[in-house]
Amino acid sequence: MSDLMTLNDIRNGMLVSNDLRPLIDKKKLIILKTPNRVLACTDIPPRSNNTDLLGDVEYSDSPRYTLQWLAGTEHQKRDVPNNMDAAFKKHSQQPKPSPLLRNYNYGVGALRWWGKGANCQDNIALIRTASADVQDYL
Repeated sequence: MSDLMTLNDIRNGMLVSNDLRPLIDKKKLIILKTPNRVLACTDIPPRSNNTDLLGDVEYSDSPRYTLQWLAGTEHQKRDVPNNMDAAFKKHSQQPKPSPLLRNYNYGVGALRWWGKGANCQDNIALIRTASADVQDYL
């Protein structure tokens, strides 16, 4: 990533299904990677496995990239089970989702849905995409 000099780079994107995109954009669903500084893979409940995986993809036991609900309706949660792990192409050396973006999205989501204070919900609208160099955050 040494040649990545701006946040406005396609490598800072993430491809997810059309059904999940609005839920992730609204911070109702987040992606949690374990292990991390606080949690081990075993601290997260066992994944809801999809038994219909294509032959060239597999789940990773470590690290895990787990889709977790912060907010959502019972209907939404029924359609997309909690603790659903991402599956990746077997033997791929492609980089996984950006830690900077994952952590940022988790923090914004936690503040959005669990934050306390008189204007917590109102202040979320003030959070904007950063325009500074990536180097400032690494």
